[in-house]
Amino acid sequence: MADNLDINNVHRELARLPNFIVFAGTGLVAGTGISDSWKKLMQALAEEVGVGIGGKSEDEYPDVAEDVYEKLRSEGKGQRYDDIIKEALTPTEIRWSPHAMEVIETTNWIVTTNFDNIIEASIFKRDAIKQRTSNPRIINLPNLEKVDGFDRETLTYLHGSAHNNYIILRRQQYDNYYPSVSGKNGPTCIEEYLEFIYRNYPIVFVGFSFRDRYVRACFANIHARMAWQDEDASRQVGYQRVLPNIPQHYALIRRLRPEDYSKRENYDADCETYKKIQQDLKAININFIWYHNHIEWTQSFEKIRELRETFTIVSLE
Repeated sequence: MADNLDINNVHRELARLPNFIVFAGTGLVAGTGISDSWKKLMQALAEEVGVGIGGKSEDEYPDVAEDVYEKLRSEGKGQRYDDIIKEALTPTEIRWSPHAMEVIETTNWIVTTNFDNIIEASIFKRDAIKQRTSNPRIINLPNLEKVDGFDRETLTYLHGSAHNNYIILRRQQYDNYYPSVSGKNGPTCIEEYLEFIYRNYPIVFVGFSFRDRYVRACFANIHARMAWQDEDASRQVGYQRVLPNIPQHYALIRRLRPEDYSKRENYDADCETYKKIQQDLKAININFIWYHNHIEWTQSFEKIRELRETFTIVSLE
């Protein structure tokens, strides 16, 4: 597949897949009143203890969350930390997302790093519209059950959910749950789950920027471990290499626009960041697909469904 694909080039390719997982980030909450970036959540946390986040980068946000949590805990107000997050993740416009609706109409398995319940609310809104009742399988920390999520509607909260009062946001939590990245001892359930889906199912990343270096590095480590296993076992008679047989994955990334930046140097810095991200993803079998706006990628899911119907009709004939 060619580099720098536009989203319009992959509709047919995705439509021909019998199933694919959607790995959803904050882009799915647009229009609900919940911020589709972590910055406002970090600002709400920092303001609670009278500090600002200034020029902090996204990679420093877990440190901000850690500092706020420790300060509130030291003052006997640890519960306030959870309350701030819940307040920031409460929709102020609509409780469901039209973007999430497009996704749940296209696939029945969504994995998300979001903490809000917008996707669940969208499933129930879909049920109300279609006058049906569904019982989605909810997979959440600490039990990330490795099952085929296509056998019934499945939603996996990879980093926990706010309404369950446990999320991965602080640096200590990231380091604990991503031991291959941090080099520290901790539970391996998230990394094992990511390897399970990466190895076995096509994944389409939507509304997920890949700025989360833990997730990106974890996938890189998974790929490197498979490559090492292939190399180590390649001398065995009849050995089937793993990497050539893993599914193709896709990352839908919003194209950067200079007009969205107040400072040219910030735009240039982000361009360099995404150039590096694109290189990283290409190396681990994840195609980097540009899109221009939310309307474009949500319409692409509608086109995928239309193409699926066309393929079905042709095969029946």
